Amino acid sequence: MEVPGRCRHRYRYLASLLLLASCLGSAAVPRRNIPHRQDRLGPPLDILLDSLNCTAFSVQWRMPKQHASAITGYTVLYSEVEDDKAVKQLSHDVPLSLDMLSMEVVIGDLKPGTLHRVSVGAYGWAGKGRPSMPRDVTTLSQDKCMPPAPPHQPQIVVVSDSEVALSWKPGSEGSSPIQYYMVEFIRQVCQ
Repeated sequence: MEVPGRCRHRYRYLASLLLLASCLGSAAVPRRNIPHRQDRLGPPLDILLDSLNCTAFSVQWRMPKQHASAITGYTVLYSEVEDDKAVKQLSHDVPLSLDMLSMEVVIGDLKPGTLHRVSVGAYGWAGKGRPSMPRDVTTLSQDKCMPPAPPHQPQIVVVSDSEVALSWKPGSEGSSPIQYYMVEFIRQVCQ
């Protein structure tokens, strides 16, 4: 292969540098700049996955003990699984902040009843760490995400000019217990 005249000098210079570095051996590169396998950020600990509803799951974890001060954030990697294969990997970055009380993120806008493969990895100024071993979580199926039915037989009793008492029979709870009711009213202005 013929190297053009201008480039020939560059190749010769690069070859000389490589030869010099190989002759000097390990003294040519300072040891502190060589990343060791054990220096790499470790994966987060105690990862917990929980299906929250039909379209979301939560991911919780603890910081690794080694190199915790070098971590600036985490990346949650997740993908939908079909026929035991990941379809398309997505990610969600969670930068660390001083006011973080826990390491938790909610992943939403997912399909109901779908299996997802999830892993979490730390990142820092030196780069990305090893991600955790993948774990699986399934969003709840559509039949388990039924909204509650409206209350039956509402009754209104006038107590005073400015007060009423409401009562009703609860409807079906749907797929989860009812936590509260919302009461709305429209004040009529008499003219």
